[in-house]
Amino acid sequence: MFSPRFRRYAEELSDRLITTYHLHQKDIVEIGGGRGDFLRIICDRGNNNGVSFGPSYRPAAGDGVPVNVRFVTDYYTAKYAAAPANLIVCRHVLEHFWEPRSLIDTVRQAVGDRKDLVVYFEVPNGEFILREQMFWEIIFQHPSYFTQSSLAKLFTMCGFQVRDIQESFGGQFLAIEASVPSDGVVSNVYSSYESKATTAALGRALDAAFSARVASWQDRLEQLKDKGKRVVAWGAGAKATTFLKSSIRPVRSSCMSSTSTLVRQVALYLVLARKSLNLTA
Repeated sequence: MFSPRFRRYAEELSDRLITTYHLHQKDIVEIGGGRGDFLRIICDRGNNNGVSFGPSYRPAAGDGVPVNVRFVTDYYTAKYAAAPANLIVCRHVLEHFWEPRSLIDTVRQAVGDRKDLVVYFEVPNGEFILREQMFWEIIFQHPSYFTQSSLAKLFTMCGFQVRDIQESFGGQFLAIEASVPSDGVVSNVYSSYESKATTAALGRALDAAFSARVASWQDRLEQLKDKGKRVVAWGAGAKATTFLKSSIRPVRSSCMSSTSTLVRQVALYLVLARKSLNLTA
């Protein structure tokens, strides 16, 4: 279920894709879309037919699935290459792969020589996380992080021609649109994006600033507590958990991890993120 703000974003993204690629009464494939919230939106607003692939889908009670949307509780692989598709969408799935190339290779095999088929992938923006020094965005469920250059290189290496890459949702997300090259030759576009040196410098800056950021938030939360204020973390997911575990001083509960342990935990996330960026940049 989307929040009002995120639903507006999803609707605006849907409208842009529909307009850009003339997606009216067309076929949409979604990979790892959960309940298919985005798929339902783009099928409704463009009068399209959609199919969502993902082994985790379970119908909820009272969940009325539109007649133009269906679910396949299986991984999207080359065996579904014959499934009609004018657009393949995959949002916030790739970052969960330790070997992200395996998924893009699979999608490329499924696309085959269909030059009119566009793929849209969306991931957390690794450069934004480093640039804004948002250490709570680095979570163990996301072993892969991407910048514009590394994302473009990944798709190029797998035989896709990059149509566009852009930041979205206030810079938090990174979106790529790609297709099979019309002349069969993939051109190198990733060299026009940020350099490895820039990414490395941002990573070192985050590493150096981590302890200071944690101490700053610890002091701020302690001041609020001393004033009798209550602090609520919006969305008790992995990011909020990482933030709270790193920022709350364990002064009253013996079951909470020590601050030094927390620093080592998040430092490990930084190392994993850095390795991921190096592997794909």
